[in-house]
Parts: sequence; C-alpha cells; structure tokens
Amino acid sequence: MLKRHLIAIFLLSILGLLIYSNSFHCSFHFDDHRCIVENLAIHRFDLKAILKSPRPVLDFTFALNYALGELNVFGYHLVNVTLHILNAILIYFILFYTLKWPVNQFYQKKSWEIPFYTALLFIAHPIQTQAVTYISCRSSVLATFFYLLALFLFIKSFFSKRKNLYIVGTFLASCLGMGTKAIATTLPAMLLLYDYYFIADKN
Repeated sequence: MLKRHLIAIFLLSILGLLIYSNSFHCSFHFDDHRCIVENLAIHRFDLKAILKSPRPVLDFTFALNYALGELNVFGYHLVNVTLHILNAILIYFILFYTLKWPVNQFYQKKSWEIPFYTALLFIAHPIQTQAVTYISCRSSVLATFFYLLALFLFIKSFFSKRKNLYIVGTFLASCLGMGTKAIATTLPAMLLLYDYYFIADKN
C-alpha cells in the first residue's frame, strides 16, 4: 500500500503543477494590492501589527513571501499551488482512512481507487482556479489546508497509539485555521459529525 500512496502523491503533485504552471507569473489583482502591495505591516515584518489583523496566519505567510522575494509574484503563486496540492493529498488520505472504518465495509476493497480519483477531481476541477491563482485568495486555500489537516490528524488519532499527540496536533491545526479565515470555526462541529457517522456509527 505504501507504493500506491507514493504513486498517488506523485501523480497528484505532477498534475497540480502542470495545470497551474501557466499561473506562476500572473500579476497582482484587486485585493492583492491592499493585502500585499500596500500592506506595510508585512513589508516590515511587523509581528505586532500582523497579530492584530483579522487574519494573522494569512498575513504571516504573506510577510514570509515578501521577506524572501518582495513583490515577485512567482513565490506567492508557488505557495498557493503547493497548498492546493497538499489539500488534494490530504483529501486522498482522509478518504483512504475513512473507508477503513467498519461502517464502510462495502467500500473497503476500493479504499485506494475512490480516494485517488476523488483527489484527482479536486485538484483538476476548474472551480478551484480562482482560489489558487488569485493570490489574496490564499485565505481559502490555506484555511482549507488547516481544516483538512485537523480532520486528518483527528482520524489518525484513532489508528495510532500516540492518540494524545494527534489530538494536540488537531487542536493546533484548528487554531491556525481559525487564524486564517473565519470559516474554520465550523471545524469542531465537523469533527463531531465525523465521529458520529464514521467512528461511533451513530451511537
């Protein structure tokens, strides 16, 4: 199964890079100017001002981008595309482990194919284009990353002897997600629903 996981990760990564390879030099647009080009807090790497912003985690990533390449758009797009690829990989593993639960016995024989094709659909679907190529829409891609990461770590806690370590990771990923975009506040409810339907089997 390890070989299949590696194949899935490799193919998802290559596909993501190929699809968005023509976006790496797209210029700043609309909110990009307010959030990045004219944002003196990230130019100065002013942590105090960044932490006071409504989306401190997002602004921190922009500050890192600016520190490494200033207003060179390539670095900003590279981060967005990388996050999108990581999201597809997380979806693959979340579905893989979900199909391992006893409640999903009917699908266990396809526990590789279903997650892989779903992740392929996610990474290639044109509805993702704006979130990935519009730089300031990193808020959506980054929040999704922490959202999926928290869910993945939560699931893994039930498959590992180091349960507490994964639960702490889930909590930290949740906090980072909420510091990126307000939509992540729905995560605790999502974890409870996942537990109810797939782990506790509606018990």
